[in-house]
Amino acid sequence: MDVLRRITALLAMIGLIGLLLLLIWQVELHHERGSAIDEPAVVTLLYVAA
Repeated sequence: MDVLRRITALLAMIGLIGLLLLLIWQVELHHERGSAIDEPAVVTLLYVAA
């Protein structure tokens, strides 16, 4: 039973790391496709600087 628990925990950790990498990849693709003007932080900084 202890071995099954360890295997399940290992699979869960691998799954979570995989989801994290997928999320990072999606964010990277979003930033490659979008322009910097679309970003709210950039727009806010432009208004603060003006």
